[in-house]
Amino acid sequence: MNFQNLKSKVDKMTEKLIGKREEFRIRLNRIYGVEGHEEQVNAILKKNRRLAILAMITFVVFMATVVYQNISKGSSFIKDKDDAHGIVKIKKIGGRNERISLKVKSRQKGKEVSEEVTLNMSEDRKNRKKVMDNLKDSDSDWKEVLNRQIRELENGKGDTIVLPKKLPNNMKLHWERKAEKDWILPIIYITVFMIAIHKGRFAYINSIEKKAKNSIERDLPGFLNKIVLLMGGGMIFEKAFERAVLDSSMIKEVGNSYFYMQMKQALKNTLRHKKNLVDELYDFAKRNEDRNMMRIVGLVGDNLKKGDRLAEKLQVESQLMWFNKKKSIEEKGRISETKLVFPMVIMLGVLVVITVAPALIDI
Repeated sequence: MNFQNLKSKVDKMTEKLIGKREEFRIRLNRIYGVEGHEEQVNAILKKNRRLAILAMITFVVFMATVVYQNISKGSSFIKDKDDAHGIVKIKKIGGRNERISLKVKSRQKGKEVSEEVTLNMSEDRKNRKKVMDNLKDSDSDWKEVLNRQIRELENGKGDTIVLPKKLPNNMKLHWERKAEKDWILPIIYITVFMIAIHKGRFAYINSIEKKAKNSIERDLPGFLNKIVLLMGGGMIFEKAFERAVLDSSMIKEVGNSYFYMQMKQALKNTLRHKKNLVDELYDFAKRNEDRNMMRIVGLVGDNLKKGDRLAEKLQVESQLMWFNKKKSIEEKGRISETKLVFPMVIMLGVLVVITVAPALIDI
């Protein structure tokens, strides 16, 4: 495999993890209705790439820590040629107790038996702890003998322990170093982190889409109501739309919302680029998949073809949207009240405890 093929595969894996540039570009184009947005795309990819690099660096640090800890444990296990016993070499560990985990196998009454044991060592080889606890009556003989052998190993001297090939009762032993599982946590960490990055690669764009929908839900009823009032004063729809948009520009908090910015863009395309207003509004409604806007555009389009009473129909739509907006606000209020119940229950419980505690203490 040459360098170019390797680089290509790495780039594809990175794209799958942090997202493709074209995916971000398409979604931003759909939100704003115009092409471009390279700066935003670059910022999103840069942020996602930083998170991926941070995850990899943390993973490497975790693994290095695991390796260092295993090395710093000091002991090394060496099997001899016939694989019957091993030699444990203990390094100086600065006065810290060292726990050497081993697994011993043997045969008793024709059956293979095994036990996990721990040698509790210290630098001065004193203050030994009992290794074997909770011995079962059914196999206490060999375990008790093994237990005494372990204590003898612990109470020895020097930095080398030769594990016996057999017990004093002639039972042959086979020793193995117990497998360490310290690497599992870093693997779980990097897996979870990478999944989180992959799932959250569109988090920024999702938040923009959510704000856009909230802006439409919040601003459309008032905007439509203003158009209805202007049409009631004798204006045609196009002029009423233009006046409503221009009036909104004078209010900074309103004019800078997503909905009004999109209405300004539609008006600009109509006046400067001679595009059809209904087509512009239909494109906006389709990009945002907003049913209310789709109905309004449908009414306006039908009016241009059939000459129906547009102002009256728009007024009905305006009243319906105000009603739905009121219901939505009430529903959000009920949800907020429900969320407050749990903290109130906790506070009530604390208050009860504070009130009752002195009486209980006196009893």
